Amino acid sequence: MRYVILCCLIFILIGTQAPINASDGGVQFGIRAGTNMNMYSVDDFFYAIDKGYGFDAGLATKYPLTNRLSLNSEVSFCYRVLGGFKDKEYNVPSYIEDDDGELIFVGYYNYDIKVSLSEMAILVPIMVQFTVIENAPFYVSAGMQLGFPFNNKYKNSYNKYTLEGEILEEISHTESDDGSRSFVDFGIALGIGCMIMPNLGVDLRFISNLNRVFDGHDFSKTSLMYFTFGVSYFL
Repeated sequence: MRYVILCCLIFILIGTQAPINASDGGVQFGIRAGTNMNMYSVDDFFYAIDKGYGFDAGLATKYPLTNRLSLNSEVSFCYRVLGGFKDKEYNVPSYIEDDDGELIFVGYYNYDIKVSLSEMAILVPIMVQFTVIENAPFYVSAGMQLGFPFNNKYKNSYNKYTLEGEILEEISHTESDDGSRSFVDFGIALGIGCMIMPNLGVDLRFISNLNRVFDGHDFSKTSLMYFTFGVSYFL
C-alpha cells in the first residue's frame, strides 16, 4: 500500500508541474501499440511456469522538459497471458475398482494437460525519457507504472487418448480468479528506444512489479516481470 500512496503523490506532483514546464516546447499527443512477454513466477510451486504473451494499446502524451529530456505518460488497455504450463504423459496405466474394491487393469493411455492464467489490465506508465546524444534518435527511459488488473481467468484442460491417438475424454474448465488478484500493481519501468522518424518511434521496456500478483493464495511469493515492445506515433 505504501508504494501505491507514494506513486499517487508523484502522479499529482507531475500532473501539476509538467504542463508548466512543457508550455514552451508544446505537448505532443499520440498512440502506442505493442506486444508483451510475461514471466510470472511462484515460489515453492511444483511445476515450471511457461512464459505468456499478449498485446497492449493506448494513448500517449509527451511533455518536453528540455531539448534532451521529456516526460512521457500513457493510458493503455492490455490483454496478457501471465503464464501457464503444458504436460504430456505417455503409457500411463489405468485401473478401475470392482465391487469388491479390487483394482482391475484396463490399459495404457496418453494424457495432455494444459493450464493458463490470463487477464486484462489498464496500465498507466509515467517515464522520464532522455536522449543520450543531442539530436540523435536513440534514447533511454525510466519511471514507474500502475496497473489495474481485471477479468482474471484460470483455465485448464485435460485430454485422454488411446495409444493410437483416439480421444477418449476431453475436459475444459475456466474460472475467475479476481477475488485473489491484487487490486493494484506497482512496478518499476526501464526502456530503450529510437525515433525512426520525427513522430514515429519504437521502444523496448522491462517492467518489474514490486507487489505480489495474488493476495489470496498461500504461496510464499508471486511475482510478475515482463517485456513490452511497442510502436508510438505522435501527432
